[in-house]
Amino acid sequence: MKLDENEDFGKARELLRRYLQAKGLRRSTERFAILRLICSQEGDFSVETLYEALQKTRYRVSKATVYNTIDLLLECGLIVRSLLTRGVSQYRFAAESRGTSQLVYIETGKVEPVVVPEIDEVIKRLEEQYDIKIISRSVIFYATDKNPKKDYLDSL
Repeated sequence: MKLDENEDFGKARELLRRYLQAKGLRRSTERFAILRLICSQEGDFSVETLYEALQKTRYRVSKATVYNTIDLLLECGLIVRSLLTRGVSQYRFAAESRGTSQLVYIETGKVEPVVVPEIDEVIKRLEEQYDIKIISRSVIFYATDKNPKKDYLDSL
């Protein structure tokens, strides 16, 4: 699902601006360029794919800047992380994550969105019970084949 890139970026930019100001951090053009690129992404991305995409733009940023910005965006809730197997983290713009959960296949690292209506019911009950509005969530199911190959089990 492709989001309205301009509208989402505008809201995300304002949230990041306020967050940086509250923390006393610099509002660099690189941070906002990274955020713009994330808002234009469909689905999951890794730091490596984000870094490669940034290298194709007019913004030349270091990998350290990308990692630091990812940490900031995680802290302020603009992105969510899925820890995958083999030490690879995938990220997703938080607005894309509303309403879906993720199913991660351990053997392959493949990720696919799944919709679990019962989770929405729990969220609704929590909002009513605590008089809150849940703005984001992250539900990840890790799965394996019911009959895994012997050589895969030996590698664990």
